[in-house]
Amino acid sequence: MKNLTIDQLKQEAALRMVLDRHLAALGWPAKARDYALAEVINTSAAKGYLFGGQPEPDADELASAVFATEQGSAIKGLVDEASANTEAANNRDAEIARINAIKNPAARIAASRAAGLA
Repeated sequence: MKNLTIDQLKQEAALRMVLDRHLAALGWPAKARDYALAEVINTSAAKGYLFGGQPEPDADELASAVFATEQGSAIKGLVDEASANTEAANNRDAEIARINAIKNPAARIAASRAAGLA
């Protein structure tokens, strides 16, 4: 990689800020965003902008470019898996709360068995 000038460093920092805000809006954890931000300089979109005179990529283009890298793809896979696990846990918690709200003990036991929780 070429050494970046001060202006290019500022442009790269601006790209990272755009991507960070985009990923934060999508609910990505801070640590996962840090890993994704480190991949910005390895994308064709950033290189084209910093070195090739291409227009500045928007947040979606930049995210797609990061996810196209090997490291970015792995990070996205981990975040997607964690989100799916969190969603499943939230669904399970909601089911448990629904069952616990049943007043009749026999009906509550039947509902928990039907849900596979007992």
